[in-house]
Amino acid sequence: NPLHEEVITIGGSREILVDGEPALVMVDIAMQYNEDFNDVVLTFVNNINTVEGGTHSTGFRNAMTRTLNNYGKKNNLFKNDRSLTGEDVREGLTA
Repeated sequence: NPLHEEVITIGGSREILVDGEPALVMVDIAMQYNEDFNDVVLTFVNNINTVEGGTHSTGFRNAMTRTLNNYGKKNNLFKNDRSLTGEDVREGLTA
């Protein structure tokens, strides 16, 4: 059972240098929280499911935790200088 009706979508692209050559990096994310305790995060590179994860999966998880903690601190949503853990952020997440 989803906790919110609308799926959150984020996308963008950026040109970067890889070994001195320009490369286009594109990112598309769709995510929704549900009542479950487990998280389901599926990652793909060049349309191939990266079952074992990778740096992009680790980066997504770290960025989610950092972003929600920054938002919470900025808006005084946490008591006693507490913050969320990665498990807190991912609980019930399907992405």
